[in-house]
Amino acid sequence: MYDFHIKKKKVNNTAGWIVLGAGAAMVIGGYGWNMSGGYLDNDTTNNNRGIWLLYLGGAVSLVSIPLFIGAGSHKKKAKIYLSQGAVGYNNEFKFSGLKVTYSF
Repeated sequence: MYDFHIKKKKVNNTAGWIVLGAGAAMVIGGYGWNMSGGYLDNDTTNNNRGIWLLYLGGAVSLVSIPLFIGAGSHKKKAKIYLSQGAVGYNNEFKFSGLKVTYSF
């Protein structure tokens, strides 16, 4: 189960960063497209051309939040499975340890 949760954590984390990057690129592209309407071609009547891309990029960026939350959830679950000490096929073997330190 530890390997399953670590794999899901990595997948969710990677997907979250990809979605966040795509959303940020859309926001920057929409803002650039919107600003180019009035400055580059002296057309001040229609400078809301890229506003839909700006809003879409914001929405896509918000989608990355549940992916990062899911990655954190799977990380916690993996840590719990690792601390329980279940190893082997079907978690047959449990181990426990004792650590004693003595410093001079």
